[in-house]
Amino acid sequence: MSVKTKSILFRNLLYLHEVITHNNINITAEKNGIKASNLSKIIKDLENITQKQLFLRSNKGVIPTDEALKLSILISELEELFDKRMCKNADYFTKNAIIQSTYDFVRKIIKHYT
Repeated sequence: MSVKTKSILFRNLLYLHEVITHNNINITAEKNGIKASNLSKIIKDLENITQKQLFLRSNKGVIPTDEALKLSILISELEELFDKRMCKNADYFTKNAIIQSTYDFVRKIIKHYT
């Protein structure tokens, strides 16, 4: 998996976590400066990757499934790990090691769900 693919996957997992937090694709999209249709496609792509339905959709918003909630816990841990270790004082090599360990964690999440 290329660095570009890994970074896109990481970003998309963070979007998923935000959608779960807000229970609404439109609000999450607006907050993150993207179109709701693009965010909806990101969610569909993640559902295809994990081969799980992550949300029940309605005109009132989205309801995360149990699988999405489990995944959200892992994403939250990943985000916390990334934030803690990505301090301003870290040198280039430390940051690269942190990024690699983050991607390894993402890979484990995806393997768990596929």
